[in-house]
Amino acid sequence: MKKQVSIIDHNIFLPSLIIIIIVSTLFSLYTVQSMELLETVFNSIVTSFKWGYLWYALLIIIAALYMSFSKYGNVVLGDPSEKPRFTLFEYASILIAMGVGATLMRTGLVQWSEVAIDPPFGLEAGSAEAILAGNSYSMFLWSFQTFAVFVMVAPAMGYILHVRKKSKMRISEVCRVIFWGSFY
Repeated sequence: MKKQVSIIDHNIFLPSLIIIIIVSTLFSLYTVQSMELLETVFNSIVTSFKWGYLWYALLIIIAALYMSFSKYGNVVLGDPSEKPRFTLFEYASILIAMGVGATLMRTGLVQWSEVAIDPPFGLEAGSAEAILAGNSYSMFLWSFQTFAVFVMVAPAMGYILHVRKKSKMRISEVCRVIFWGSFY
């Protein structure tokens, strides 16, 4: 009898599920303390590393340009004799849609309200002008570095899936070369 392959990797799924349940339970039982803790951690990270995000984003853009226009930009992800499944425009559209979709799901509904509550330019918090500023201010977050961060993962994942023929689509598979020096 053939062993059925599960689409769920229980070694990753179960510990993650247990951690999420424990943290969610603790946060729901101790909401005030949890919010204080999260705010302290968030403020510490933002205060300590806000400069790092800007440099990281700039370095990612430089790396993306280098990868695009160097010899690595010509690496074929898949069989070189096959016709690509999607055009370059379609691939770019998919990547942008994934990035925008992921970020909109995460911050799209709350980003404008954060700016409206604590508006720039001396506007009154909660006013119509602050809400308008919140809407327009969040649009400035969608610049090159945002998409560069998303796009930098795609070639690595494509290389692992299509060139190295690995069956698992995980960042850990991409990182094996860093930690162990070669792919198994």
